[in-house]
Amino acid sequence: MNKFSRGKINPLVLIFGVIILGSLMVTIISQRNQNKDLQVYNGENEVEVNDTHSTSDAQIDTFKIAYDYAGFSLDIPTGWEKVVRNGYDNYIHTPSASSVGIEIKEYEPYVNAINESTISTDITSKGFDFVSFERKTSSSYELIYQEKNNKVYDYIDEVIWSKDYIITLHFIVNDENFSKISPSLDTIYNSFTWYDDANTIPADILISYVDYGDFEFAIPTEWTLSSEGNAIYSTNADNTAQMVLTISENATSLENTTSYDIASILQPSRNNGFMLQSSESSLNLVKATAQYYNDNGIIMVNKTYIYSNGVFLYNIQFDYQSGTLDDGYTDTLFSYFKEYYLEHNRDSFENATATDTDSE
Repeated sequence: MNKFSRGKINPLVLIFGVIILGSLMVTIISQRNQNKDLQVYNGENEVEVNDTHSTSDAQIDTFKIAYDYAGFSLDIPTGWEKVVRNGYDNYIHTPSASSVGIEIKEYEPYVNAINESTISTDITSKGFDFVSFERKTSSSYELIYQEKNNKVYDYIDEVIWSKDYIITLHFIVNDENFSKISPSLDTIYNSFTWYDDANTIPADILISYVDYGDFEFAIPTEWTLSSEGNAIYSTNADNTAQMVLTISENATSLENTTSYDIASILQPSRNNGFMLQSSESSLNLVKATAQYYNDNGIIMVNKTYIYSNGVFLYNIQFDYQSGTLDDGYTDTLFSYFKEYYLEHNRDSFENATATDTDSE
């Protein structure tokens, strides 16, 4: 079955293993809020012969809709009627029994961990037939599944996200009309545009989510990713740059961390000509830059970022041959680091604080 006529993009593969002190599990969370009671719009079974949406060669007239608060717009073919179902806008093309729903959610990190294995299990558990999953970019994927009763209906979820929102375009199509209506689906999908590039995720950056410690981090999309023991490793193609990320349960404040403390952490494995060039510390964050020589006498740069949320200590270190990465690039990667543990466990902390207060 031919789904969407646009060319394919090579999928990105997230490779995670067990990585908490002996096993830190990267959680892949099933797609949330899937509802088997998805609305199917029944109309005539055939697309009108003279309808402008019926062939890929025909010009498809559209009108633009915009969601300013979420920062995106897209085009809807003329003649598709708006209704609100399941709490979000839907546009219906009655002659073909087709529709698109536009669901907008606030960003949650679980979206970075969805893969074919977990999403297919989730879909089949709801009684649908899984068809395909494709990770299209570092911040989008396509999910296709079917419902087979008296008629076959195709469900196509195009999921696109920024740093603030997750947008899902829920396409529902009567399968026997798919080839005729697909140009309209392409028109809708290809017209999707973010307003603010500052809030979008660049195509060359991959954000990954880790359940233990409840956090996400970023690496370049072309770097490999693996894990061993309590560490996550990522390297570039020619092994001239790498990232090592470790996490441990540690409530220590970083505010009084000195340059001597930082050097004592970094120098033992970088002893050849080691020089700490800069360091700064605050209550939650330590940043440092150092230089040393590797075993082949090549100048190496170390960029270290240590973050504490009072429960977990996240240690991210980049080591690369001098000149391999642009100045400030590791700062850009680290800017995508975010821990969600305190946010997701706020009620527990508030209850514990109230209990302590009551006991005094």
